[in-house]
Amino acid sequence: HRASINAMSYSLVPNSSGGRYSKEECVKDNVTGLIWEGKTASGLRAGSNTYTNYQVGYLGSQAQIDAATNTYGYVAAVNDMALCGFTDWRMPTVDELQSIVDYSRTSPSINTTWFPSTQSHLYWSSPNIGNSYGAWGISFGVGDVHRSLNRDGYGIHVRLIRSSVDSSGFGNDSDRE
Repeated sequence: HRASINAMSYSLVPNSSGGRYSKEECVKDNVTGLIWEGKTASGLRAGSNTYTNYQVGYLGSQAQIDAATNTYGYVAAVNDMALCGFTDWRMPTVDELQSIVDYSRTSPSINTTWFPSTQSHLYWSSPNIGNSYGAWGISFGVGDVHRSLNRDGYGIHVRLIRSSVDSSGFGNDSDRE
């Protein structure tokens, strides 16, 4: 998988003080240019947390939709905290999420050096599958794609994404793999 063509490569994201954010905050995919949310060991952004996927007009109340334990509320909470200085975090598409699967690894099938606190379980993607009853997801157990139903109270892991900033902030290869 991508071993000789566009091999996976990641780097730390520069911050405004001249340093770089930690991998637990955000990581840049040097192949796609996308910036991924890092996961922490505890707290709001803990890698072990799961999130419901209540939506307007389907299942939950507005309070459940807005809760930080729901995908929509979680995106809003992360944007409110301006993680890594950005306020445009969003749910990844299934293709974007699959782009960080490392099929040479199992359980989890992701580079845990760059993506610490990743669980070997299903992660939500967006948008939903043509209706409000389901969404695609990626299992980082073996890297396969799944369709999950938005069941009342069913929690699945989340890793947010954003588009990259202009390339002027990325040029230091010393933080790359």
